[in-house]
Amino acid sequence: MTGNCAQDAAALQEFRASLRSGGDTDSQLYRLSTQMMEEIAVFTRLQQQLGRRMSYADYRDLLRSPALQLYQPARQLLESLSSLPEPAELEMMLRAERLHLSAEQLSRWSGILSGAEPTFGPASPATAEQVALLRELESNRALAACLYHIQMPDGAAYVSDEPPSFANGELRLRRSPFDPLLPLGQAREVRRGDPQLARVELCRPEPLQQLLGWPDHPPLQEGRLAQLLTNIVHTPAPQCPALARAYVFHHLLSLTEVPDTAAEALRLLSPSLRADAASFRRLQRATSLPLTGDCWLQPRTAAYQHAEAAWGAWFREHGDRDYAEELRQQVEQTQALRAQCCGCVDRQGKPVLNRRLEPERWVWYVVKGRFRATSAQRLPKQLPPLSPLVILSRF
Repeated sequence: MTGNCAQDAAALQEFRASLRSGGDTDSQLYRLSTQMMEEIAVFTRLQQQLGRRMSYADYRDLLRSPALQLYQPARQLLESLSSLPEPAELEMMLRAERLHLSAEQLSRWSGILSGAEPTFGPASPATAEQVALLRELESNRALAACLYHIQMPDGAAYVSDEPPSFANGELRLRRSPFDPLLPLGQAREVRRGDPQLARVELCRPEPLQQLLGWPDHPPLQEGRLAQLLTNIVHTPAPQCPALARAYVFHHLLSLTEVPDTAAEALRLLSPSLRADAASFRRLQRATSLPLTGDCWLQPRTAAYQHAEAAWGAWFREHGDRDYAEELRQQVEQTQALRAQCCGCVDRQGKPVLNRRLEPERWVWYVVKGRFRATSAQRLPKQLPPLSPLVILSRF
């Protein structure tokens, strides 16, 4: 038998005709030839059915349905496809590939990516680098302080926990422990003349701590990182310095830059977060004021004014982002996708589609018993006969 159903059926018909001419219709050979003719017909119908639109599960069932005993070419071919994965296993693998994850990562991280679970939990414990970044944020008490920045005409600058007082032609204040220019051991009491020329600015970064959930819900235990990043870009408080927001956003963004973590997957899977991260880092390189833990308390130099204005403009431009919702929709839409057969490979090994696909649409095909992906326009020209061509689809 050649495996060509038409040729093999014709050869059997001749053989059966010779048996009939010899009056040998009751022999075992004639009965076996009858069974083989029936199996060839079954296999022919099977090949016709495989070209139709159907789910991967139905396609796999069809490959297993014929009970072929005698027609060896078909039997061997179907046995070579018997190790195709279960539908649920394949769908998990294809969804993961669509998100550029492994199936094991998608299984463990789907709750994190959708926002249903904290970012740093049993499914994805924080690395040492991430713990250090979070600890630095949590230990920065300046983020919880309501402070007053006083800039004098001669360039001197002070940070106070309370508003300065004015008496007898003097400005009086007590410098805060958070004052970045307070020398160690120097008296904190300050008296200055020309108080009417001093510029007093209220700095209130504490809304950032509230948005981070501190102290009741520390990010290391309970935080959803995509939601925290969304909260920071949405901060409406006008007296919260843009540099303080940038400092916090920088640390949260750094968490997503630790490779092979669920936090990194959050950034990579959110198109807007991925683009905003690149934009944020470009601006960070372009400004001369580093995003340190007290950058918003520095003297109001030209470099400070430029950085504060630049970061203020950046946050206004990105204030409509919702990274958490974008990720939730991305995960939900991916989980709703099902493996559908968009065609099959014919008996000669040529892929044949049963619908029109966009040239760049992902199609999975079988090579050495494993599924591989490529675009519809780049399908290999020779593949295992009768193997399925699969896409992910909502229908």
